Amino acid sequence: YYTSDGTDPGHDSSGEPVRGTLYSGPIDPFKGSSDVIKINARVYGPAGYAHWFDPSSPYSVALNRWHVPQWEGFLGGVFHQSTYATFHNIRQHSVEGGLDLSFDPRLGLNGTGKAIAIQSNGKAIAGGEFTSVNGIPRNRIVRFNLDGSVDESFDPGEGFDDEVLALLIQPDGKIVVGGKFKKYNNKWRMGIARLNSDGSLDNSFQVGRGVHSDQNGWVHALAIQNQNLVTGGEGGEDDYKIIVAGCFTRYNFIPAYSLARIHLNGKLDMSFDTSKGVQGIVHSVCTDGDGDIVIGGFFDKYDGVSRNNIARVRGDSGRNDSLFNPGDGADDRVYTVNVYEGGKIFIGGSFDQFDGNEVTSVARLNSDGSHDSSFHLSQKSGIDSWTVYSSHVAQDNKVFVGGNFHALNDEQSPKGSFIRLDAHGSIDSSYSPDKLPIDASVFAISAKSEDEAIITGDFPETYVKTTENIARINTKTGQIDHSFRVGVGANGEVKALIKLSDGSLLVGGAFTRINGAARLGLAKLNADGEVLAFSSQVEEGSVYSIVERSDGKIVIGGSFQSVGGNPSLKRIARLNPDGSVDASFDPPGKMTSTWVQTHPWKTWVGEWRVESTGGFDGTVRSVSLLEDDRILAVGEFNHYGEMFQPRLALLDSDAGINEKFTASRGYVSLSGSIQQALALKDGRILLVGNFPGRIKCLLKDGSVDSGFVPESINGEISSAVIQKDGRILLGGDFTKVGSREMNRVVVLNRNGSLYNAFDPGAGADGPVTGVLSLRDGGSVVLGSFRRFGSQERAGIVRLMKDGSMFSGYENNDLEITSINSTR
Repeated sequence: YYTSDGTDPGHDSSGEPVRGTLYSGPIDPFKGSSDVIKINARVYGPAGYAHWFDPSSPYSVALNRWHVPQWEGFLGGVFHQSTYATFHNIRQHSVEGGLDLSFDPRLGLNGTGKAIAIQSNGKAIAGGEFTSVNGIPRNRIVRFNLDGSVDESFDPGEGFDDEVLALLIQPDGKIVVGGKFKKYNNKWRMGIARLNSDGSLDNSFQVGRGVHSDQNGWVHALAIQNQNLVTGGEGGEDDYKIIVAGCFTRYNFIPAYSLARIHLNGKLDMSFDTSKGVQGIVHSVCTDGDGDIVIGGFFDKYDGVSRNNIARVRGDSGRNDSLFNPGDGADDRVYTVNVYEGGKIFIGGSFDQFDGNEVTSVARLNSDGSHDSSFHLSQKSGIDSWTVYSSHVAQDNKVFVGGNFHALNDEQSPKGSFIRLDAHGSIDSSYSPDKLPIDASVFAISAKSEDEAIITGDFPETYVKTTENIARINTKTGQIDHSFRVGVGANGEVKALIKLSDGSLLVGGAFTRINGAARLGLAKLNADGEVLAFSSQVEEGSVYSIVERSDGKIVIGGSFQSVGGNPSLKRIARLNPDGSVDASFDPPGKMTSTWVQTHPWKTWVGEWRVESTGGFDGTVRSVSLLEDDRILAVGEFNHYGEMFQPRLALLDSDAGINEKFTASRGYVSLSGSIQQALALKDGRILLVGNFPGRIKCLLKDGSVDSGFVPESINGEISSAVIQKDGRILLGGDFTKVGSREMNRVVVLNRNGSLYNAFDPGAGADGPVTGVLSLRDGGSVVLGSFRRFGSQERAGIVRLMKDGSMFSGYENNDLEITSINSTR
């Protein structure tokens, strides 16, 4: 029985309904405008058995229309909205390493950047060899606003007449500058000057002749020394002095060999004796927690004591600190020194050995100067030879490092000359900076926070693509929906996207970052495009297909070799809702350990790698969910684990093979592929791809459905979807269906015959990679085509039910190579 308003028909004392009509025949809930159907029914059985259901197991209601989800306009593929050149010689990196577009210096610096410092208000000051910044005259010094624009309130006038090599922000906000210059704004300042916060010269800072030798000298590095650390707290609150380091023999005519301490008025501090000092160059200087001074450079003695390129100077006197003994020291230049909170010291440069220990241009020293062997950048990092020019030690003991690579192992090397090392010296894989060219040099690093860094140096402009590979469009007009703020987008191809039950979007593909956030192959976004927390790590390959179970767990398939470090999850995996690996999904296979040599000739240099025969031996193109959460996987594989399973496998929920599924695979050649599988509501399975016939329908047990007799199709089918009326929409790279020319898109009846009422005209002029059915009976066609019918349509077109193009749906401003997926 049914009631027109869906309410309970009630019942009398004998259990018979008191109102309503006995219903018989098919239910067609899609005749009306509503897409939500509420069914109330009374089920009759033995005496006294009667209750309402909504419906739920063990009852079922068969609908004669296919439910079509609403199209929201999300696109994934290979495309971008616009490209522009920017970030020349200066750029800011976000928390996870991505290029931070909130800091946009546009044309950047027209010459090399050598120094950078961050003010307390977050503004950045840069110095170097440049003479203009984003087209604005700025001679060797500039201040940037938080958004990367030139701060016009900082006016250096004529600026410096030669290179700026060092910058220091005093606690009172004044700016000390060191370099090779002689003048600032046409006033003599030999190698060192101090500026007010507005860029004007501070005339209270009198350096006289400045730094010099018989000819000219210059300043490479500056540091603040807190005198309270030196005197044990006897100084005042603002009692600090400035350490000056570089290449000179005198400071205002007084002997000071490449190192000096000056008062805040610019005069030399005579109590700090460096009259022997360094016979050479000091490239870097810093102070430690006791107020002592660590210097690195190119020298063999300090204060007459043998010290190869690294030394510690007593903060109270300027004499060599005998408690610091680096042994043989570094065998080549040290360009950067930094002190950890605990007193250990990081050094970087062009050296290959430290005190007889083989290193790769970086090392960590104990507080007594000895080599800390627990910190090591190994050859398997992919860096064979490089020079380190800059560094910054964060509170978590990770180290930002910048330099220039000379030789790399291309397979394992980092993506550019700016990286982060973990507390043990290995490259921090959680920090993945946007790539710099192989010949780029990073000369200075300044951290805006513990996880954000601005770098400057010698590198070309970066070509930035916005809305790359992921976007949302207006479904009625086809234009970009800018409320979906995904920024730069994905840095690699997007192959799959689905909307999860919590309303978020899950994106899969071949990317390593989305909008600056590091994400390996999978990323979760909210409706505004914000990247959400999701812990999955997909290694060595792409994600091609994603489905969500009713409990929120996620199944992925693709070409990847492992997930979360588990080599058994090869090309198939199941994840928990937070992205972590679901350990209960365990593909069968054997685990082995293999020694892999990582050095060209040193057989003992390498690592043990765990390998597994688990998972699939070829790409999984599509995963589908059947009843009882079984997984149907199709693609280009021959084996699952050690079992012969060519192109098609049904897995139980524990990842084991379902042996009751006895599909006859004679119709799938080993050279062919299955691109997609659709689970139909009656239990049948539709397969499409590049195999004899290109489309087949299977019964529940895997046998071929003899009642499905499709037309012959002369090319690969890439995508299939069931329309609202139950017919089958196909897209691919075919040009003929049966005897009729059909360019890459066609509709078949339920029995496989051609549906003649669908006429797309000349169709697509290039491959169709995806099709989507709409609630109005129309469709969306995706691919790498440039024209559809007689009109230009790049990669996406919306069609009416009869195959004609939807009126008012125009090309957008995306530069499209191909569109692979939509939601």
